Amino acid sequence: MKTLKVLGISGSGKTTLIKETISRNQGVLHLSYSALLKEYGNKADKYWWHFLSKNDSLILIDEHLEFNLMDAIRIEKYRKENTCGLLMLHVEPEEILFRRFNDLTRLDRAKNIEEIILHQEILYKRAREMADALEIPLRILKNATVEESIMALETIFHDSIIKIGLARDA
Repeated sequence: MKTLKVLGISGSGKTTLIKETISRNQGVLHLSYSALLKEYGNKADKYWWHFLSKNDSLILIDEHLEFNLMDAIRIEKYRKENTCGLLMLHVEPEEILFRRFNDLTRLDRAKNIEEIILHQEILYKRAREMADALEIPLRILKNATVEESIMALETIFHDSIIKIGLARDA
């Protein structure tokens, strides 16, 4: 099992990218902690680790690092999840605001540009810290298309397989 984290603030396109990637790649799965929380409540952790342990596939996990503290516990969790890379989606604040305003299913429509900029800065800082701590690649895509984002995901995953293979051969 390998996980690849898709990072971005709300409205950056994480869900769209993950859905499109899964539709094109059999064997790639998606795991969402918030979905497990909704379904299983306080047993979500148990199901999280069960799901991860039972799958040999690449598992895409969407993350909101801007809301979580970067600490040794989170770093160790990423390590246990066998995180092979981070892909951060950076979208212009005006576009994020537009997407949020036009998506009636969102509860976060009322944010302003300054707050969006701040959240993206925090996300970048924490993503960089995580990548450095785990010695894994961080790829930042600015205003990328879905196609460009899928290619970046595939590259991160492919590069991690090669790295593991080389380590075994050494």
